Amino acid sequence: MSMLRLPVRMYYISLLCLVIFAGLGVQYILSFNRYRLLIIGGISLVFLLENTPFPFMSYESGKRLEPAAEYIGYLSAVENPPSVVLNLPSALYDERYNHDWTVPTREMLYVYWQTHHKQHVINGQGYIPAQRKRNQAWIDRIGTPSALDSLIQANELKYIVYHKGFELEEDDPETLPHLRASTRLALELETDQFVLFECTD
Repeated sequence: MSMLRLPVRMYYISLLCLVIFAGLGVQYILSFNRYRLLIIGGISLVFLLENTPFPFMSYESGKRLEPAAEYIGYLSAVENPPSVVLNLPSALYDERYNHDWTVPTREMLYVYWQTHHKQHVINGQGYIPAQRKRNQAWIDRIGTPSALDSLIQANELKYIVYHKGFELEEDDPETLPHLRASTRLALELETDQFVLFECTD
C-alpha cells in the first residue's frame, strides 16, 4: 500500500498549495469593492459549471451513457454478496487504439454502469494495477479454454457480459463466438444490446 500512499500524499500537498493560492487570489479580487457582487457571481458560476457532472452528448460516450435496462435489471437482482462481472469487449489503451470512441471511454462506461447494478467489475482504465494487466492478458486470449479458466478462477468471476456494438477495429471479432462455444459459460440473457453469460463450474 505504500506505493499508493506516497502519490496520494503528494497530490494532497500540491492541492493544498493550489487552494491557498486560489484563496489569496480571490481575496485580492474581492478587494475591488465596486465589482464585488459581479465577481462573486462569476466565481460561483464557474465553480458550479466545473463541479456539475453532465455528459457531453456529442461524444460517443454521451450517446451510450444510459445502460440497457435489462442489463441493469438482471445484475441488480443478484443477491448479496455482490458478484464479480467482466464486461466485454475490453482492452487497455495503447497505440493500437486511436479512435474518437476510445478504449478508456469504453472502460469508463463499464465502471459507471457499476454504480447502477452494484456488482463488482474487473474492468477499468487509468491507474493500471498488475492484476488488471494480468486479467487483460487472459482477456486477449479468451478464446482458449486455459485463459478463460484462469480468468474465472483468479477473479472468482460469476458473469461475463458482451456488449454488442462496442467492438473496435482492433478487437478480436471471434470473441463472442468463443464465449458461446465455451462449456464454462451458460447463456442467461440475450438482447439486441448485450449477451450475458453465467460462469459455471
